[in-house]
Amino acid sequence: MAAGKIPRQKYMAAWGTSGQGFNSLQAQDAWTISHELKLAPVKVQGRTVDMKIISYRAMAKCRPTEPTMAQLDAALGAQGGLRHGGLLSSKASTADLVISGQSSVTVTVKNAALKTAGFVFGGQPLRNGEAGWVSTLNVSSGTATAALVLA
Repeated sequence: MAAGKIPRQKYMAAWGTSGQGFNSLQAQDAWTISHELKLAPVKVQGRTVDMKIISYRAMAKCRPTEPTMAQLDAALGAQGGLRHGGLLSSKASTADLVISGQSSVTVTVKNAALKTAGFVFGGQPLRNGEAGWVSTLNVSSGTATAALVLA
């Protein structure tokens, strides 16, 4: 699907099935999807003949209106959750993040973990800052799945 064919419309998102503030996410402004792709050259006789994929992950970000600060904090595992250097895919709180358009277009970030979240304190803005979900791959499964699905 070409980027120009993604229509402007209302988008809602759901992360997992537990509810708890994440079953009807709306962005205050817009959803942003970014990609991290790492490649390494395949060389034959000193010349690059191909590239191999080292890693790929997708991240969906927005300033959500729905979850409370406590729900975001619990989902991040910031209070005694994942230790430094741990795999995001090992977090108990990983699930597909499904962003659906009102009439068409669905973006699914597979096995997404909440990686970033912030809070804003002031008179005008809502309390939630930008939150970001990143796709993860549990390598113990042995089979690679798509990190991002656009339908």
